Amino acid sequence: MGGKDGKGIFKLLLCRLEGFLNSVFTLMNVLLRSPTYTFISKCSKIVRS
Repeated sequence: MGGKDGKGIFKLLLCRLEGFLNSVFTLMNVLLRSPTYTFISKCSKIVRS
């Protein structure tokens, strides 16, 4: 799935978290969107550099 480092599992969890947060924001009538997996992934690469 994600190899030895588990990146596939991490991606799956972030995608589900993104959907969950967007649902919560919608239920609360808050005009926010959660960051996407791609955005978080790019930020984490910058931090590791």
